[in-house]
Amino acid sequence: MKKFTLSLLTLSIIALAALAAGAPAPALAAGRPVVVLAEYVIKPGTVHPGQEFDLYLRFKNQGTEQATDLVVTLGSGDVFPRRAGGVYSLGVLNVNTSKEIEQVMIASDALPGDAPVSMPVTITYSDAAANSYSESFTVVVTMAPSPTATAVYYGPPVPTATPTPQARPQLVIVGYRTDPVELAPGTRFELSLEVKNVGSANAADVLMVAGGATVQTGTGDEGTGQPTVSGGDFSKFSPLGVSNVQAIGSVPAGGTISAAQPLIVNVTTEPGAYSFPISFVYLDKNNETRVDNQVITLLVYSPPNVEISFYQPAGPFFAGQANFLPLQIVNLGRKTIILGSMTVSADGAYFENNTLLVGPLDPGGYNTLDAAFTPDFEGLLTLNITVEYTDDFNDPQTLTRTLEVQVESSPAYGYPPEGYGYPPYGEYQPPPTEETFLQKVWRFFLGLLGLDSSADTGSEVTTPYGDGYTTPYTPPGGGGGGGGGKSP
Repeated sequence: MKKFTLSLLTLSIIALAALAAGAPAPALAAGRPVVVLAEYVIKPGTVHPGQEFDLYLRFKNQGTEQATDLVVTLGSGDVFPRRAGGVYSLGVLNVNTSKEIEQVMIASDALPGDAPVSMPVTITYSDAAANSYSESFTVVVTMAPSPTATAVYYGPPVPTATPTPQARPQLVIVGYRTDPVELAPGTRFELSLEVKNVGSANAADVLMVAGGATVQTGTGDEGTGQPTVSGGDFSKFSPLGVSNVQAIGSVPAGGTISAAQPLIVNVTTEPGAYSFPISFVYLDKNNETRVDNQVITLLVYSPPNVEISFYQPAGPFFAGQANFLPLQIVNLGRKTIILGSMTVSADGAYFENNTLLVGPLDPGGYNTLDAAFTPDFEGLLTLNITVEYTDDFNDPQTLTRTLEVQVESSPAYGYPPEGYGYPPYGEYQPPPTEETFLQKVWRFFLGLLGLDSSADTGSEVTTPYGDGYTTPYTPPGGGGGGGGGKSP
């Protein structure tokens, strides 16, 4: 039996997949029908100019809703249909079901036969809400020069029997995730995939090709087709550490296998949602090479690159005493960013004026926050600084940073010098002093003269904090008030 060369188009469908937090996103768009050209076969594998060939197409609904009014149009100026107009109405196509088309085609005899020829295939369909969709695919026909220049006689038109579908493998990505989850320009990450064989036959010698694959089949020493994999789209993501071609073994019918590909986000990649093609090249039960193309969506973010620190030495801080925190936020990135509220908080401390609306920051620009800060206890205290912003997909996000400050114990308050006390009613009484002999003689002569010869009672109060002042005071229960003001 003659080997056939199988070629499969590269799907140009960008699936808008909503990534749930911590969960893998579906490989195709949800909430609508998605009809794809799952497989096509050209018999014979190599076509000469002016030669007829059979084209088998299989369409599959990989969406989540039923597709209706499905119409297929095929043919071009170089390759056009024979015995039919090239327009097929397939009607309704349910979810995860397929329909096949067989069409006799003919290659133009004006073709040189030294290069492959592409033929467009267009499908239109609708969903239950009467929304219209259109998809375009490309079928590649391998050409070869005519062996002879004799005319080709096609004979009278005869009906062609529709081939009975044979069991075949079908590899589909049922889930994928990245580590880390959030990707940014320059991020190194690992792409993990769950691949399931939803077909009815085993897939052997499976190769996973990141970035998509262009497969050509050569001839080995024993006549077995040996696939050659080339091409790939690496404008946004590139393989890192290993090549983009990974051998993942065999996948039995209904089985699932895990695969991983180390990648890096190119530093020139702008934030956005990007489709990333992945191809699976394998052998079916007839030892024929088949290719299944898949498209996944990867999200690239551009988080703000900021530094939060003190713009001058902070402290010292004492327990129970208020001070301020000289905080600043600096934009270390290469483009202007817009930030929301910046807030500082800590357990075991009281804050005032601790929230700032930052706003736009140019590259190298900064903003300051002087928050009033009263710690409750001594020791090492951790400050929590949060900055709110909106990411590139309009989702609210929060940046978190921490700073540490040392809180000292409260300073001891002063007491009166030793030997000084506090008499009743709050008046300050200096310690008693002994009278000298001359003072006693002087008081004696004052008494002889009839003058006041009593000992000094300290009516003019002298304190270690200043002399000549007394404190007005009214004793409990009423009574006369103490003198106040400066003593004469």
